[in-house]
Amino acid sequence: MVSLADEPTNAEVAPAPVRVIKRRVSLPTGRAVVGALLVTFAVVGLFTTYRRAQADNTTAYVVVAQPIGAGAVINADDVTTRLLELAPDIGQRTHTNPSSVIGSTAIQSLIPGQLVQEATILQPGSASAPQSRTVEVSFAIDRSRALNGQLLPGEVVDIVATIDQDGEACSQVVAPLARVVSVRGGSDDVISTSNTITVTVALEADQSVLGVIYSADEAEVTLIRSTRSQNQPVKGSFCGTPTPPLASEVPADEADLAGTGAGAD
Repeated sequence: MVSLADEPTNAEVAPAPVRVIKRRVSLPTGRAVVGALLVTFAVVGLFTTYRRAQADNTTAYVVVAQPIGAGAVINADDVTTRLLELAPDIGQRTHTNPSSVIGSTAIQSLIPGQLVQEATILQPGSASAPQSRTVEVSFAIDRSRALNGQLLPGEVVDIVATIDQDGEACSQVVAPLARVVSVRGGSDDVISTSNTITVTVALEADQSVLGVIYSADEAEVTLIRSTRSQNQPVKGSFCGTPTPPLASEVPADEADLAGTGAGAD
């Protein structure tokens, strides 16, 4: 005889387990592993090639390390090197060896980071650089005959004198490749309003120093910038009769005086 107390109730019946079907994770095949390695090697190779190409295109160029004033002599602390990639035409004009610029004279003011190029310095062995036997002389000159006063210490000029000889104006170089030492009243002198500036130049002892002094007093002096002329001064001389002005160019008061004088005769 079965007792009802021995039969399980609904609350005591355990639920049937739920079967979960999971996707089986398979390991990559040997072919997939080899393919991934080949892709990795290709990426690394491309990156290495790119970095090597970048390194091959850079060169150590000389740059300014600290401010250098115009006319100053460059020393070892003034310059350093920096890896740069420059256009070929610029790279050819830029120094790559610091020792090649040490002892040179700065033609213009140089700022930190600026490239040291051939056009910005004077080599100590050039004819335009300071020499061991030099003399200095100063003279006043009209601004319009001295490149509007825009001269810098260290630049090189040819001194030309124009003088009247028997009714002819003759121009001749009296001092070639003279080095500018200083300019007072020039473009950087903001307090000067005069059209006359004072230029001091250094001449070699065997140059015509007296000729420069005489020309400054008796002739009309003109300065020709020769800084970038590869040490080739202006040569020769020129003489010619001044062309008389046209009647339309003669001021009215002068024409009246000329007419009055002609009538008086």
